[in-house]
Amino acid sequence: MTKKTAIIFKDLVLELQKINNMGFIKTHRTNDTGIGKTLEDLLEVEENNLRTPDIGEIELKAKRVESESMLTVATKSPLPKGVNRVLFENYKYKDKKGHYNLHSTVYGSRYNPLSSRCQKRQAENRYPYRGLS
Repeated sequence: MTKKTAIIFKDLVLELQKINNMGFIKTHRTNDTGIGKTLEDLLEVEENNLRTPDIGEIELKAKRVESESMLTVATKSPLPKGVNRVLFENYKYKDKKGHYNLHSTVYGSRYNPLSSRCQKRQAENRYPYRGLS
């Protein structure tokens, strides 16, 4: 397959079957992004890191079989602009390597480990963030 931005869905399925039949493939990049990068390379899709689909209307997603992490299809930064830094400074934690991180999924159905959730305000038709006071 040559570098393309759009291919027929059936062709993509055939290409994915070919990749599957190759068996174990060493990743082309270390860490979390290695699997996706390897898949893009094998499909000859240029890495773009944009919010647009990778192939036609299809966004590629890949993860290790044993991984329990969720796949992110879309993310939304909170408003106002710059509040990410405030959230990071208030809720950061050190990971196993001693680096500061802040990774969190906010649900509408339950509180997350940071005691936060989103709950729809019917009258306003929006989802305000409800975190620790």
